[in-house]
Amino acid sequence: MKKDRVILAYGRKWDRRLSEKTGFKDIPKKEEGRRSGVYVLYNKKRVVYIGKSVKHKKSLRGRIGEHITDKLKNKWDSYSWFITRKKYTSDLEGLLHNIFWKIDDVEDNEVKAEIKARRYYQKSQLRILGDE
Repeated sequence: MKKDRVILAYGRKWDRRLSEKTGFKDIPKKEEGRRSGVYVLYNKKRVVYIGKSVKHKKSLRGRIGEHITDKLKNKWDSYSWFITRKKYTSDLEGLLHNIFWKIDDVEDNEVKAEIKARRYYQKSQLRILGDE
């Protein structure tokens, strides 16, 4: 069922150098357009950054392209991108952050990606963490 999908299109482990040559226009415009999405920057196989694009702000192409001149410019060599339904974009970014690292480990500490859902702890964790 097409309208139930969360991820509408994606590209995995694309080479940064090839995309820079096209100004990141190798992300198909018909897919990217002004839609929302999540992206992951890698250095070799290691995740170095997880970000999002929200439809009303910058395009996915624009967000990824910013990282060729910002503080991450020399820290990544490939990327993956995922076009998502806008209402799921923040939750997906938060999910990726929670899978790959704790928020304190993110280089860009101003990123506060959270999953906006009720969190449950395993009983053994509650004894270690105390009541949260």
